[in-house]
Amino acid sequence: MVRAAYPSDLSDTEWIILEPLIPPAKTGGRKRTVDMREVVNGIFYVLRSGGAWRMLPHKFSPWETVYGYFNQWRTDGIWEQMNDALREAVRLSDFQKELAFFLLKLYLCNEAIFFIFTSTWEGIYAEPPRVY
Repeated sequence: MVRAAYPSDLSDTEWIILEPLIPPAKTGGRKRTVDMREVVNGIFYVLRSGGAWRMLPHKFSPWETVYGYFNQWRTDGIWEQMNDALREAVRLSDFQKELAFFLLKLYLCNEAIFFIFTSTWEGIYAEPPRVY
């Protein structure tokens, strides 16, 4: 069953960036049964709302599971890696926006230069010279 989205939930783009950074399940134990995206969404819900871990809504994974992952990732430095990846993605998107704006300005300038050049050229040579 699909739950209603919270404002703290990851977007699809953010999840694509963060998913490879989530450590794989440990070998030799039970298979991971929780949805890791829901675990991350649960962590962000608690951090953004300022609520207690035990008050995590039941629509997420159990609070003990969510807190366990949060604490383990904090100890292992996974949060710093996720933060670095998201920061780099934002910088890249800002660069792409600046590049697109620059290219648009360049295109408009070229169009203006072309218009000025062709209109001047046509003004001078609007009628071909006649040779008698």
